[in-house]
Amino acid sequence: MLSSLLCSVLSIDYCRPTESCWPSDAIIQDFKTRMKALNGSVVMTKDDTDWPGQALTFNAAVAEVPGLIVFVGEVDQIRQALKFAYQYDIEVKVVSSGHSFFGRCGGEGVMQISVHYMKGIKVDMSCAENALGCMEVQSGVQWIEAYKVASEHGRLVVGGSAPTVSVTGWTLGGGHSPMSRMFGMGVDNVLRFHLVTADLSEVWTSAEGTKIQKEDGSMTFSDDTSLFWALRGGGSAFGVVIDMTLKMHMDNKIASMVCTYSFIENETSKLDVVLNSMGELMLKAPNTFSGYILPSVGCSALGCGGSVTTSMLHYGSAAESPDDADWIKAFTSLPHKWTEQGVTNGGCRLAEFKSFYAYEMTVPNNTYANVFLGGSLLQEDYLSTSVSDVVSKHYFRTYQKAKADRVANQLGTFIWVGGAVKDTPVGEVAVHEGWRKAIFTYSSAFAWDPNTLADPSPYKDDVKRLHADLAPFSRGKYYNEAENDMSPEQWKKEFWGADMYAQLLNIKKQWDPLNKFTCAQCVGSDWDPATDAVIG
Repeated sequence: MLSSLLCSVLSIDYCRPTESCWPSDAIIQDFKTRMKALNGSVVMTKDDTDWPGQALTFNAAVAEVPGLIVFVGEVDQIRQALKFAYQYDIEVKVVSSGHSFFGRCGGEGVMQISVHYMKGIKVDMSCAENALGCMEVQSGVQWIEAYKVASEHGRLVVGGSAPTVSVTGWTLGGGHSPMSRMFGMGVDNVLRFHLVTADLSEVWTSAEGTKIQKEDGSMTFSDDTSLFWALRGGGSAFGVVIDMTLKMHMDNKIASMVCTYSFIENETSKLDVVLNSMGELMLKAPNTFSGYILPSVGCSALGCGGSVTTSMLHYGSAAESPDDADWIKAFTSLPHKWTEQGVTNGGCRLAEFKSFYAYEMTVPNNTYANVFLGGSLLQEDYLSTSVSDVVSKHYFRTYQKAKADRVANQLGTFIWVGGAVKDTPVGEVAVHEGWRKAIFTYSSAFAWDPNTLADPSPYKDDVKRLHADLAPFSRGKYYNEAENDMSPEQWKKEFWGADMYAQLLNIKKQWDPLNKFTCAQCVGSDWDPATDAVIG
């Protein structure tokens, strides 16, 4: 289990519910009573009747049972929860919506501090930092909730496509969006963070500097912006984020074309036909276009096969964008060309939405059970038919394997980046430099039912082989969507690079010198503060 592995690597002797060091029922009841008196904070254990469904980790492959869940909504509640955890040596995790492929938000016997119900949203149409306005969102806000409020003001914010993902974890990991080609990554759009740090300080940090209020009320201010830099891509190991402030942008109509094709015909894969022609257009298209390519192979009751869905978006009405008319025509003509090359068209849906929020309301709320994920940041300079060939061959091999055992499957998502993502200089925020020259962030996954598959390892290895074969065309990986079993050397290199990771670790040591906030493949997760040594 991931939390057990983390503890063994760090030699940290956290207290677990099965051990004598764990607080007694009477002590936990007293803690519940005190937190309830503190403006209604709720504390749960697995013996409570309302417990089922509260421990949010959607990827069952890494889900573990916390010892306590503390639902917080304000600074004092967070402080008291942390004090209790420190007193009894309980490991701390922070959860918002639980959409973590890594399970970073949970762990066996931990205290899970839940910001899930922190739903405050404030809009400032005249904020000094951004001419089109700013939005302050608390950590439990889901993206669809933020989009709704922004739309009511004729604006949008840059956030995730999955509507129920919460704003914080997505942003701390960098954040790619359907609007990234127009307005940059999630972290490129953050103006301020407000959080509680490991020493119980309340902290506000931005490009202007950092304000710190200690628990005794004393206040200091400095022009140090290192924490603000680290939070924009450095992950969730720096504190409990209360809220953050985002740039808003002009809303617009969104034109959408979604097509589905079968790419395996007569025991031959035609996936490369789709990937090559889409890639050729995507390299040249204006920033107003974005989208996804979603190939999958596997078996169902109807048989085994492979399909690919292309989902193209245009920022603006198709009819009202004469400058983009030729590009719209080029994309809409692809299905006919593919049919001529032997790709079976399962149908296309054309739609236009009055706002980005209206479009997002149609995006399915995908859920996942047991999933293993791999990821690559495919570079624009390296994009070639070789990339399509590698992917097509891997998917076809999985199809052939599935015909024999019907368990094998592979799901994939090519997310089109580039555009405005390239405009932010390398190193301005704490994401891998590969983001600034990427054309796709590509993730692939194997999903399984543990009731029918005892050992998923060979299928996980298939995912890892695919991304190893794509390594010559890739630089870096997305912090939120990558393999969860990489070595420390690998994940440091792939998420940030050695120099950036060293910067992040120094900032971590400054703000969390006892390493109270840890998680899988997070900054400092293999650092032992007792010896100031990296252990692995």
